[in-house]
Amino acid sequence: MSPGEQQRADRRALVVGAIAIGLLLFGVAPILASRLGPTGYPFWSTLPKTLLLAVAFVATGYLPGIVHELSHALAATAVGYWVRCIHLPLPLPRFQYRVLGTWLVGDPRATAGLCVAYPRVHPSGSLGRWMFYLAGPTGNLLVAVACWPYAMPSDEVLTTEVWLDFFGVMNLVVGVIGLVPCTITAAGRRLPSDGAVLLRLLRRGANLEASATAYATGLVLDHRYTDAIAFLRLEREQHPERAWSGTLLLVALLETEALPETRALAAELLARHDGTDSVVPVKMALALALALHGDDGDLAQADAHSRDVLARMPSTPSAGLIRGVVLWRLGQRTDAKDLLGHAYDTGSDPLVRGSAAAYLSILHAEDGMGAQARRYLEWAEWVGTQGIEMRLARAAVAAPAVAPGAEAR
Repeated sequence: MSPGEQQRADRRALVVGAIAIGLLLFGVAPILASRLGPTGYPFWSTLPKTLLLAVAFVATGYLPGIVHELSHALAATAVGYWVRCIHLPLPLPRFQYRVLGTWLVGDPRATAGLCVAYPRVHPSGSLGRWMFYLAGPTGNLLVAVACWPYAMPSDEVLTTEVWLDFFGVMNLVVGVIGLVPCTITAAGRRLPSDGAVLLRLLRRGANLEASATAYATGLVLDHRYTDAIAFLRLEREQHPERAWSGTLLLVALLETEALPETRALAAELLARHDGTDSVVPVKMALALALALHGDDGDLAQADAHSRDVLARMPSTPSAGLIRGVVLWRLGQRTDAKDLLGHAYDTGSDPLVRGSAAAYLSILHAEDGMGAQARRYLEWAEWVGTQGIEMRLARAAVAAPAVAPGAEAR
């Protein structure tokens, strides 16, 4: 799906969602109106109050999801995890806010919430994981228990007790569903539910590989590249067959601009994992390394790898981001702007959006569009983007071409 088609699909989804919510409001409104007072009054005489209550009841349907993810976040903080972001499935325009070092991301297309946290030590043990994954359903069930005294109100008039009854039932439903072993779609990925992870922990106990993966990923995302490289090199010596450690090591080496070691490691990983899904992130990291640090002869290889990744994952913002960077280095600026703009507009991860903003700042600065370049750079800095792209973006914006009045439009 092209960026334009994706944007049109997003608009259609928002329109359909708005229509569905409107129908739901007017479907709930007559039911609520029947409980607002004595019979015999026309429906429209209580319409304002009815619609307000209908909105409150519909909004209540999303509150248990927020309770669920905040419970995960509180438990993660309690066991010493780093809570990076919380994805919330809300019927609102996409938003991203940073609160106490944690990103709150709202996505109208998500079907489930997601709390992303990483352990600060390794091995983290199974107790922390048990507490983290149990916290979400437990939080919902505790709220349901707290609302239990208000269940089945005896009066016929709509009151606060009725709302608490509904809120308790919704939390009960979310808590029970969270404990069902299944897969969910959150933040654009298929992931196991809390119940599926807890069942896996019950059967297999602590998974040291999963703990190591989470710990190393947290180091890379927290820009602690020296610690990440030391840990991942040791992990590679002990378990050279694991693709994840090689891929994360590639990313860390890319940020330290160690191109010779990146080339050698990428060649080894491509040979070992060719034909499997594990080769995709390897190709993404290698394409970016060759595009940013390689010479002109490396661009053909970067072009081939990024093209293959985008063909495999055409609607994934990170794939479009890598392809956009390569196209920028190849001089195909219009296509690069389209792909980077698509990654910026649709990315649910602040890291992806921040990197896309940094590269868009470079492209606009090189085109003499100083105002746009500075806006993209400011957004990337606000997100907290760090790395090669930020150094390049700051240098491009500071260049003479971005003097006041040099904008093309």
